[in-house]
Amino acid sequence: MYIILGYGKTGQAVAKFFLQNNIQFLVNDSNTNILHEDGLSGRILESPPYSAVGIKAIICSPGISTQYSPTNDFVIFAKNNHIPIISDIQLFYEFFPNKKYIAITGTNGKSTTTTLTYEILKNAGLNAALCGNIGISPFENAINWDVCVLEISSFQLEITHNITFDFSAIINITPDHLDRYLTVEEYSKEKLRIVELSKKCIVNQNIHHNFKNTLSFSATEENTGYFFKNGNIFLNQKILCQFPTTKLLGLHNTENILCAFALCHLFGLEINQICDGISKFKGIQHRLELIYTKKNIKYYNDSKATNLDSTYNALRALPGNIFLIAGGKLVEDITGIFEKEEFRNVKMIALIGSSAGKISKELQEYNSTNIKKIKYFLCGSLEKAVELLTQEAQKVENSSVLLSPFCKSFDQFKNFEERGEKFKKCVEALVM
Repeated sequence: MYIILGYGKTGQAVAKFFLQNNIQFLVNDSNTNILHEDGLSGRILESPPYSAVGIKAIICSPGISTQYSPTNDFVIFAKNNHIPIISDIQLFYEFFPNKKYIAITGTNGKSTTTTLTYEILKNAGLNAALCGNIGISPFENAINWDVCVLEISSFQLEITHNITFDFSAIINITPDHLDRYLTVEEYSKEKLRIVELSKKCIVNQNIHHNFKNTLSFSATEENTGYFFKNGNIFLNQKILCQFPTTKLLGLHNTENILCAFALCHLFGLEINQICDGISKFKGIQHRLELIYTKKNIKYYNDSKATNLDSTYNALRALPGNIFLIAGGKLVEDITGIFEKEEFRNVKMIALIGSSAGKISKELQEYNSTNIKKIKYFLCGSLEKAVELLTQEAQKVENSSVLLSPFCKSFDQFKNFEERGEKFKKCVEALVM
């Protein structure tokens, strides 16, 4: 018997698979109403059982910490009784070990690189499925497909152990999720675990490690793996091809593209197949997504920028004058951030969410010691922020209104997707 811990998207997909295959399971979730609604009244487990006999594993929601200050009673029960706590990704692999698995992790760019890798493979005619941390459990859409292209987070890597990915990649590692991990080193350690779980791993040249089954890639530095230089892609110091045409902006996307290229090249695709897939790729929603252009103003939805590094990438990618919407649930130290070169083109910042006051104090400190000032306003809502910045951006040529909050969304929204959709609606209501 299995225990499903958490009945979100992951738990629901696993439960459906178990029901279809007559596999015994119980479910624990604080929202018992949805369990009753889904016909699982007889499978509800409100507290850990008295005995661990017969329990094969606990399939845990990635949102529940299992290693860093675990407080969940089921996690403690599992550890005390030596019951495996696993992800739906590991469980899927145990049921379907003969598929091909490509896994991609990193702090920023995971979704773009994973989706691009999937699109290249699909464009080349391969029977591939996109799943994982992208928001789709492999149990939801990968059962009947040959290749699983997985985005995998540090939370999922915590509970993924007995698995062998055919190819994997670490795009980058920068500070994030420090509300869950005590140190950056702990966070980095979980990311690096993907190397041990893979036959071959593509690792950003900037990440220092001592694993053998890796190959480097870089958009800025020469190495013995894949790198970008003078408009070309190199491998082993030899030109492979010209860098393909792309609709994606910024050096960070050059890095994402190079990583996807390397994965597909190692997987065995022809170079022309890879380049064709890259050229057709339009990007993903909520990641520096151009949603509207009116007169001299472009509106970009970068709601997926939930940390500073993501916002820096967006600011570096956009030319001209930037009118920024920032704020939300802040989990990083923002001391001195406005001194950074990335903010040189930011003319105004509209602040929203629970961190607006804290960010405004940092802006006040910056403005008190610098000749160049950054105007800012505490707006509270996205509607007010879009309206205010549109009024100001109309006064300046070559302007962009950019939602790139460098904060989590959980103070005002369910997730970054809901925040991004709200931004789109605000823009549409104002300009259309």
